Amino acid sequence: MHERGQHGNHSGLRRRALSLVPSLPHLSPSGYRSLLLTLFTMTVIFSVVDLLSTVMALNMGLAEGNSLLIAMGALFGVGTVGALGILKLVFIAGTGVAALMGIRAMSPEIRRRALILLAAMTMMMVAVSINNLYWIVVTV
Repeated sequence: MHERGQHGNHSGLRRRALSLVPSLPHLSPSGYRSLLLTLFTMTVIFSVVDLLSTVMALNMGLAEGNSLLIAMGALFGVGTVGALGILKLVFIAGTGVAALMGIRAMSPEIRRRALILLAAMTMMMVAVSINNLYWIVVTV
């Protein structure tokens, strides 16, 4: 009995290690659907804010800070605003696919992954939009 206690099964240790990882709330499929649709909608809204604020900032004489976007616009001959518009369409389509996969998935793990992805994309777009608006206000 003493030997088993020393070498015993590691499931207790594993459970404790796994409990250190924050878990997502346990939602019903309809709860995930609502949350995913809300995050997707917020991503679209903040993508539009990013696009409009970038156009406004460029018209005010500010420079685009994303060198990859500038290079993409030059490479395809569409300019910075055109490249941003194309990028926004691709971004919205990609987040839409992630939202649809999360909504239609039978697996709770796939739903959670879609939720994490959309939450990250939404936070990124909020940060980019706030940054753009900050520089517009500071410049005026």
